[in-house]
Amino acid sequence: MRKLILLALMPLLFSSCSCKWQTKVEKEVLKVTGGKFTVKVYNGGKLVAEYRGKGYVWFEMDKNGRHTGVVTFKDERGHIIRVGTFGGTVVVDYE
Repeated sequence: MRKLILLALMPLLFSSCSCKWQTKVEKEVLKVTGGKFTVKVYNGGKLVAEYRGKGYVWFEMDKNGRHTGVVTFKDERGHIIRVGTFGGTVVVDYE
């Protein structure tokens, strides 16, 4: 029920607030609605790193609205991790 109320109120909140505050609100909504995930980082077709966590994965964008290849998330131990690859691949699997 809590998730449904937040999702229903999100458009109203976004239309009446500043961009920086919108980001904070969006992250809080994602914390509530997010679930378990696995982030896999590949470089040259080989698995370089694998992270697991619960919550949300934040996909960063440049000024033109394109995904930069960088993701930010909190792992199982509670550490905030920011990972991206130049010429590699970041795969996010939600469970």
